[in-house]
Amino acid sequence: MKTIPTLSAFLLCLIFMSPSYASVMVYEDFDYGHTSRIVDQGNGGVGWSGTWTVTGGPNLIRTATSGFPSTNTAFPFDRTGGRLGHNDQANSANRSFASPVNLAQDGEVYFSFLMSYPDTGYSTALTFTHSGSESVAVSFDGSVITATAGTGSGASSGSFAVNTEYFVVGKIATSAAGNDVLSVNVFKDGNVVPETESFMVSSSGFSLGGTLTGIEFTQGDSANNDGDYAFLDEFRMGSSWDAVAIPEASSLVLMLSALAATGYVYLRRKSCWGCCFGQ
Repeated sequence: MKTIPTLSAFLLCLIFMSPSYASVMVYEDFDYGHTSRIVDQGNGGVGWSGTWTVTGGPNLIRTATSGFPSTNTAFPFDRTGGRLGHNDQANSANRSFASPVNLAQDGEVYFSFLMSYPDTGYSTALTFTHSGSESVAVSFDGSVITATAGTGSGASSGSFAVNTEYFVVGKIATSAAGNDVLSVNVFKDGNVVPETESFMVSSSGFSLGGTLTGIEFTQGDSANNDGDYAFLDEFRMGSSWDAVAIPEASSLVLMLSALAATGYVYLRRKSCWGCCFGQ
């Protein structure tokens, strides 16, 4: 009686280990204890080196709102657990990749995340930390989203409201001999994410060199520790648009439908992550 459910789970894991899903190199869902400090429990996910750290002021960066549902219907993945909440302008949350991204070679790396920002007068940003001092970042400031790579930047205006969750998908195109470019798209509630890559803004080219070593989340607000949180959730980094933006491969849909019809197993995607990666 145990064989069929076990086999079903195994087949689901094989789907996630297919080329599309295996191309997710880094993942963090912030599925930690409600209102726990990120430095106390921030060692989950895959593709990371070490735990989350906090740099700067008081340690008020926390995982928050356990079971928080996505308020953005454009977000195509299953979502459970918490999210990272940050309300202190004086500090940042940081974590390093297990495998840094080499900017001195030709290539592409894709990423996605959910984020909201709390104040129109200050910039809230997800920055890719650099082995030197260069900046590669996606930032919200008022109704403007900016993509920055070194001294090159590009900005796009839109109705990006405060305290509203956005699904951000981007690409970093690296070059051995030329310029590196950061491109970004932002999806809000009601949008449909296209099946092929599409971007609303790109940085101007700038030759960076070195490596991208991890990410840093900074919150922009007019006051520190005022309870006006920026939020980050569901960070993914992979080698294709599909890996970070389009999870519903036809093979996965067919397999889930077949399993549901037989009544053998019901597994959320994050359960499969646990099955495959030991979470």
